[in-house]
Amino acid sequence: MAARIDPAAPDVPDITEDLAAAAREIAEALLAAPNPLVVSGVESGEESIIRAAANIAAALRARGKTPALLLNVPECNSLGLALMAAGEASVETALARRASLVIVIENDLDRRAPAAAIEAGLAAARLVVLDHSDSPTTRRADLVLPAASFAEAEGTLVSAEGRAQRFYPPIIAEDGIAESWRWLVAAARTAGLDACEGLTTIEAIAAALAAAMPRFAGLPAVAPPADFRVVGSRIASETRRYSGRTAIDAGRSVHEPMPPVPADSPFSATMEGHHGTIPPALRPVFWAPGWNSVQSLNRFQAEIDGPLKGGDPGVRLLEARPDATLRYDATIPAAFSPRLDEWRAVLLPRVFNDDEQAGRAPAIRDRAAPPALVLNAADAASLGVAAGQPVSCAIGDAREDLAVEIDPALPRGVVGLAGLAQTAHAVPAWLRLRPAEPKVS
Repeated sequence: MAARIDPAAPDVPDITEDLAAAAREIAEALLAAPNPLVVSGVESGEESIIRAAANIAAALRARGKTPALLLNVPECNSLGLALMAAGEASVETALARRASLVIVIENDLDRRAPAAAIEAGLAAARLVVLDHSDSPTTRRADLVLPAASFAEAEGTLVSAEGRAQRFYPPIIAEDGIAESWRWLVAAARTAGLDACEGLTTIEAIAAALAAAMPRFAGLPAVAPPADFRVVGSRIASETRRYSGRTAIDAGRSVHEPMPPVPADSPFSATMEGHHGTIPPALRPVFWAPGWNSVQSLNRFQAEIDGPLKGGDPGVRLLEARPDATLRYDATIPAAFSPRLDEWRAVLLPRVFNDDEQAGRAPAIRDRAAPPALVLNAADAASLGVAAGQPVSCAIGDAREDLAVEIDPALPRGVVGLAGLAQTAHAVPAWLRLRPAEPKVS
């Protein structure tokens, strides 16, 4: 596609006429678009696809267009973690160090690495886990500390756009529960690490990150500090129409308890407080009289579908450089070649129920489609199976029996694993498939 947009881009030799025609059609559509958008991501596990997407965006810019390039990431702070690690770390390399003490923060290792690597890496280690949810990792831990969930915590995440954004807790955590960083700072103080003595607030954490990692230099400007006030008042986190504080605790007492006073945010946990002009990074709700729900968002924008009045919240840590010289990546991967009796497995994420936490909710789990193995109709016929029939295969450390789904869009020699996001570490891979053995009742 890039070569058909800009002849200076590297071309792929010896492609079929059907593929060449498809590339021309897409290239013409992108060149005709006023604002072309190229979307890619990491789900396939193939770096060459990301490089190809970048080539397409570069080719469009060479033709005078102003393209946008979006690279999707699997979780809400994947990009933030990648910026911290700078591409030098992975779960597998960390486990290979055979550390004597391993601290896992709000993660299930079984979703990140093969079981054999986990067992080997933790064989001689003491395991400490900070988490808010039970998992195989918490169950094998020597010590588990109760971490606050996102709904009970204040922090910062980096979106797929590269925008650092502050979030605040709508729920005050119960006694004995704290954000993971607070547990870590408490442990550091106990260990006598004086450098952590001043890390008592989110602002202090942001300043320390900005000083230690230049990529996060803009982090302190993400949102106003906890002592921000408007004419001496905190920002009201509830609308004037909100009520029900007494009802929330009516099962324990009909007396309305004193609302909590947040120590780490500029919000009041009540309807009381400032309701007027609010910095966009601190606006808790979009509401205006006469409007229905989020439709009132238009009242807070500089123009319809434009930025918020006062600027969009957060700080971009990755900014476009219009003057940058873009070099095409000329690393052309070899053409896909099917193997005899093996299939190339790729992950086919499902919007519904692939998220780790959503799958814990019984109401969602009961309504979610079961995991499936997706095949081209010709490949299914070669195996002697039809839609709905089970096929057996080894995925990572486990053998799975999955019902077949037929998708004509999949090329021959490729199998899609749908609803198995928890085994993303095991793909892409080559799998052997066979009809599942009938179960003996």
